Amino acid sequence: MPKLVLILFFLVAAAAQWRISIAQQQSCSDWTQLLDCQNAASDPSATPSGECCNRIRQYQNAPDCLCTMLLAARNAAQSTGLPFNLQAALSIPAKCHVQVPSGYSCAGIPIPSS
Repeated sequence: MPKLVLILFFLVAAAAQWRISIAQQQSCSDWTQLLDCQNAASDPSATPSGECCNRIRQYQNAPDCLCTMLLAARNAAQSTGLPFNLQAALSIPAKCHVQVPSGYSCAGIPIPSS
């Protein structure tokens, strides 16, 4: 019985470490991960591509990280003269049917829910 408890402890610890490792792989500073969303972020009437929605889904449980990345993408677009509409960008999660916490806002702008 003590061996079983010890084995279970190590399995739980390994699973927790694996989840931490996955979370750390989600970089909140690499806005280039959202380049697939550029069209939808510049045109409010555009439908996000499947690739864009897949990227957004990776941050479903990290809305602060997604907000940081969208703001960084906006800043990069402004500095290079590329079109970018923050309101359109913030509507992408809803268009991709990705849930964000109710009432969540990014840069003071409420993110629509899907």
